[in-house]
Formats: sequence, structure tokens, C-alpha cells
Amino acid sequence: MSEAEAPAADPAPPPLALVTRPEPSGAALARWLEGEGWRTLPAPLMRFEALEATADPAGAWGMALTSAAAARAAPLVTEPGGEALRALPCFCVGEATAEAAREAGFRDVRAADADAAALAALIAAEAPAGAEILHLRGRHGADDLYEALAAAGLRARQVVVYAMPAAQALPPEADAALAAGEARLVPVFSPRSAAILARLLAPRHDLGRTVAVAISPAAARPLAGLGFARVEIAQAPTRKGMRAAMDAVARAARRRTRKAAEAAAAEADEA
Repeated sequence: MSEAEAPAADPAPPPLALVTRPEPSGAALARWLEGEGWRTLPAPLMRFEALEATADPAGAWGMALTSAAAARAAPLVTEPGGEALRALPCFCVGEATAEAAREAGFRDVRAADADAAALAALIAAEAPAGAEILHLRGRHGADDLYEALAAAGLRARQVVVYAMPAAQALPPEADAALAAGEARLVPVFSPRSAAILARLLAPRHDLGRTVAVAISPAAARPLAGLGFARVEIAQAPTRKGMRAAMDAVARAARRRTRKAAEAAAAEADEA
């Protein structure tokens, strides 16, 4: 067959990423990944469940949110005094949580830089000594903020407003993609989600070409020794930090695809 008659090679499909976040965060993550050139499959490791709760703002100087999920659950929280809860200064662990708080109707929203220590420092810089902070949180969250506020001389009153039940199995399509070695990216956004993923993975899953991206060293630990090609850790435990880490994985994948295509073209020229 002449060069002119040779059929063009089919372009390689985009690399596959598993979307491990629960809805509605999962849909937002999928949109971003697809905009960056990934194919996506849903593989939520938890499920968001708002709980019946009552949060009395009386006596509270301000409030704290340590996740966007807490902000999404807040409109369902009943409170004596109507809108007083949303009028409190609302301190959020990061910008993603702050965005969710604004969408939930909180009017005075400030964002810290990513973790409980930074959030406690931001609150302590503004709150009077001994002030009470109303902390809306999840059932499975850590007590880092409670401890950090106590160390700063502030009182935290915790109200559990949502739960995140763990997935009991991976969705069939995601499970099959892992077994076939097709997934190239698996991000995890908390130590708990990493532990759930580790429990759901099985020897049949081919992880030799899969990169896991963890939001923190604590989230990376449950993934060690599971067979991933490598485990990358975001430089900052934020949405921006995770996106930068996932971008780096995408650039490396594109380089490998380009080199493979160049090698195939060179081999065809020699034939």
C-alpha cells in the first residue's frame, strides 16, 4: 500500500480519570477534568446526606465551616431566631467552602488558607478572647478545629449537620476500568476517602499505570503499597493545590502519548 493510500491512525482516546467525590462536588470535578482533556467515570467513595439538626446562634460570636458539604447542609438546619445564623461572621476553611457558604445565603463570609490551623488563626485574629464559635461539621470529621480553637482561647460549639456514608463497592464501570488498567488518574480528597478506596481495591485491579493524587500526606498514607504507578501529594490541601497536581499528571500523560505516537510514526516510516 502506498503512503497516499495508508489509512490514518485513529487518535488515542483521552486518558481516563475516576471522579471519586460525592455529588454535587463530583459533577463539578468531572466538568473541570473534561475541560482539561480527561475522560471521566463516576466512582464516588462517599454519599452526602444532610441531617436534621438545630443550631441556636444565641451566644455565638461567629461560625465556622470546615467543608463545602457543611455549607450545603446549612439551609436545612433549623434555628431559633430565623436568619440570625446566616448573619453571623462565617469563617470557612478554604475558598471552595466559602463559595458554597455564599450560595447557601451566608452574608459575611471569610476564607482561610486550607486547613484547620489556618482557619483557627483567622478566627482568633478577629474574635474577642473567650468567644464562642458555632462549628457546623460532618459526622465523620476530625476534631482539629475544636482543638485549635481551644488552644487559641476560644470555645467551639459543634453541631453535626451532615453525614458521608462510605461506598460499599465501586460502580461497575469504574471497577472494570481499574481491572483493565485503563484508569490513569484517581484523586482522593481526604484521609477517609483514601481509606475507603484502599478497602474497595482488589488484587484484580491493575494499577500499574494509574496515578493517585492525594490532597495531603495523611490522605496519601492509606494508598501506599497498593500498586499505584505513583502517589502524588498536592503542594497545598486546597482545590487549587489538587488541580495543580492533577494538571501535572495530565501533562506527563500527554508527553507519554506524544512520545508513543512519535515512536509509532518512526517505526511506520522505517517499514
